[in-house]
Amino acid sequence: MSPEAKALVERAKTEAHKRGHAEVLPEHLVMALLGAPAGVTDLSRRAIDSRRLRAEMERRLEEVPARQAYRDSPSTPPLSSRFEELLRIAHRQRRLLHFLPYGDVSEATLITALLEERDIGESVKRSAFDVAPIVRLRENARNVARGYNHRNVLVDHALIALIMEGGPPALADALRVAGYDREKVLESLERRVRARGYVSQRLASPQQLVLFSIVKTIAAGGRVELSLDPIVIDFLRNEYLRKSLEAADVDPFALLYAYVHGRPPPNDARGGRAVFHDDDYSTQEFVVSVLKEAFGLDDDQAKKTMLAVHEAGSAVVADATAAAVARARAMAREKLMPLRVEVEE
Repeated sequence: MSPEAKALVERAKTEAHKRGHAEVLPEHLVMALLGAPAGVTDLSRRAIDSRRLRAEMERRLEEVPARQAYRDSPSTPPLSSRFEELLRIAHRQRRLLHFLPYGDVSEATLITALLEERDIGESVKRSAFDVAPIVRLRENARNVARGYNHRNVLVDHALIALIMEGGPPALADALRVAGYDREKVLESLERRVRARGYVSQRLASPQQLVLFSIVKTIAAGGRVELSLDPIVIDFLRNEYLRKSLEAADVDPFALLYAYVHGRPPPNDARGGRAVFHDDDYSTQEFVVSVLKEAFGLDDDQAKKTMLAVHEAGSAVVADATAAAVARARAMAREKLMPLRVEVEE
């Protein structure tokens, strides 16, 4: 085995030892892999929800008898027959990778072997993200590009595809909520795409889009389903698409806000109890900065208040003046953060 693969197996042994298990199981190897940043990245590239997989492995390992004597023993437990079979699978996989020295089982071949192991493989299938919506977005954007005889698929094509598509994510619904006519917006965007000499960006590959959505989904904390939402949010914040939307007389912030919250941004100019609402796209650092700059909280107060909003979903921040509320909303607009600040009497 390569040094990295050996280290991974040693971590699996340690995992079994600290749990008081008599043998090292493939489940221990999965837990060791999930604790290694490189391993999580590799699993993510295979569109696997690591949190869901970890939860299932934990459930399985809780059913394995634990003994204090095994924990107290100075030696690590032996490999189980299932683990030995896993290594044999890895060696067979290794023979297919001719560019590596013969017999050198790497982390990659161990991961591949895990995916082929019967019980673990079934768990991985249950822990897989559904990437079909992202692949469909890419295909729809390609069809839009083909309709204009364009060789490159651009983010503008993807935006048009998202507005044209009837199913979720319903960007067309967000346009309606924000007060825009879908057909007029589409006509303006299509006119811009037909024009020569305008600048845009190429749409990322499906693999890059999937990885981006996985990273954003994991960062969102409570989510376990892969979603197009972070990709749509990124589009609405994209410099080139903002210019396209503005050319169509669409306020990018209003559309972003309507997409996230299902309502237009508030415009009431009054003071009162300021209530912050949590969302998956306004960063914690940004919320802290708003609390400090607009509402005058010190750093410690701002961090505690931000966490309270995050944990409860919403929280009263302060009895605020109209100027403070306006400042908070202006900061959200400037940074294209869909922070929702409501005012209660």
